[in-house]
Amino acid sequence: MQYHFFHCDMENFLANFEIRCLTISCLCGCGWNNNLNFFVKIHKMDIELNMWQTRDLTLYGRTMLVKSLGISKVVYVASMLSVPETVPKTVQDRIFKFLRKNKKDKVKRKVIYQPFSHSGVNFPNVHTVVKSLRLS
Repeated sequence: MQYHFFHCDMENFLANFEIRCLTISCLCGCGWNNNLNFFVKIHKMDIELNMWQTRDLTLYGRTMLVKSLGISKVVYVASMLSVPETVPKTVQDRIFKFLRKNKKDKVKRKVIYQPFSHSGVNFPNVHTVVKSLRLS
């Protein structure tokens, strides 16, 4: 009886090996992890928010959409993984583009972040959300 031993290149095997659990991808390369876990979800968030771009919604309606459709997926991943420096800034810029319909700001962002009782819109600040996830 003749046995054939195959040469297994462990680097190639691990480079193409992906584990997915609860929509979180784990690869060997950290750059690919960030790409799959954060930037693909940011792109999907952009697509979902752009579908609502043509609707004539108030600031309160757009804020509700950003909270429910926008940052909820990114916050889910951020609660389990370490977040790269560029992710909160990218998400914040994209959700503000949606809020302002791709125009420049007419109201200061500090005012928009404030709660309803202080004449704000209670808009989420992604930087503080990510920091609060790290604290808990």
